[in-house]
Amino acid sequence: MTWTYKGEPGTIPRDHVRLLIGDTDCEDQLLSDGEILFFLDENGSAKSAAVAAAQAIAAKFSRLADEKVGQVSVTYSQKAEHYRNLADTLKTQLSVTRLAPYAGGISVSDKDLVESDTDRVNPAFTRTTHQNPEAPNVFEDEDDDDELGS
Repeated sequence: MTWTYKGEPGTIPRDHVRLLIGDTDCEDQLLSDGEILFFLDENGSAKSAAVAAAQAIAAKFSRLADEKVGQVSVTYSQKAEHYRNLADTLKTQLSVTRLAPYAGGISVSDKDLVESDTDRVNPAFTRTTHQNPEAPNVFEDEDDDDELGS
């Protein structure tokens, strides 16, 4: 089993995954380089790969029974639960980072761009939806403060 960690998560995707899942101790190796590369190939990003890696580690510890010999005990169930929680946390972080906030209509050019989109669904209502065509349009003459109630 080949295991490497160079401490360069910014440039080496494998190190990024190892850092996210805490597999950076050469004395306590959790996943091989091949397993990490598999998760990277299957998932595309380091964070997605880390979710899959944490789930695999949780599965690895889940199949082991807790042991106690004298005063020494090893609780694999706690390790498994930790990695399940880590996978959930990484999955949540991943879903949040994929979202980009957008506030539309705050710039003229953005508004013009959206309105010129021919594939755009027409809005259900507009500023003039309830306007009576017989009534005077108060929005045409914005210089007249009396009509706007100012």
